[in-house]
Amino acid sequence: MKKSRLISCLLALVVCLACAFAGCGGNGPASSDDSGSTSGGGSVPTPDTVEIAISNPGRDTLSWGDEVQLEVVVVTSPASLSKKYTWQYSVQDVVSVDENDVLHVVKNVVSDVVVTVTAVSEADNLKQAHVTFTVKPLLSDGNFHELNADVIEEVSNPNITFSGRVVDVYKNYSDSHLNASTAYDMTVKMNEGKWYGTWNAVSDEYKANVITDYYVKGDEYN
Repeated sequence: MKKSRLISCLLALVVCLACAFAGCGGNGPASSDDSGSTSGGGSVPTPDTVEIAISNPGRDTLSWGDEVQLEVVVVTSPASLSKKYTWQYSVQDVVSVDENDVLHVVKNVVSDVVVTVTAVSEADNLKQAHVTFTVKPLLSDGNFHELNADVIEEVSNPNITFSGRVVDVYKNYSDSHLNASTAYDMTVKMNEGKWYGTWNAVSDEYKANVITDYYVKGDEYN
């Protein structure tokens, strides 16, 4: 009888020890390590993180033809996440960023345009970085420059004809009711040493108002 009870006690002790090592249904204490996993209670994965930033480009005012190198930094955890990004623009067709992150002003605007350029992370499109520029019209220096062979060579054609529409804008800062604008259809023909241009007002009020200019280097036009 005593031997039978001893065997029963030993079996009970073995069962208790086995239960203790197995966690006994998940009610036992849990420990964790630096990897983010826990023993006795499953695992807790570390969340992915993405950070993206654009360094200060050093200037915020641009004009047609200007270029600016943008520096983008993307940090991810884990490191295997994509570090690629795409570009978005608050105003279309004014600036463009190429594959080397060089921003180009591709349009000669007629008035100041504020453009925000945004780099959007491919790994997490909620992670974005922004930089803002003011694009200003490309202004003339107010001087009349000689139309010569060197100038014509730059445009690779000694005979040029171009046409388009220009808008003459008048602003009265004392009385805005006096503000006005007139659109003109224009045609300009150029060759070495001379040019000819016409500006025809589009408005019904001024449609007979045709302005014609001639220029000949050192002589009268003939």
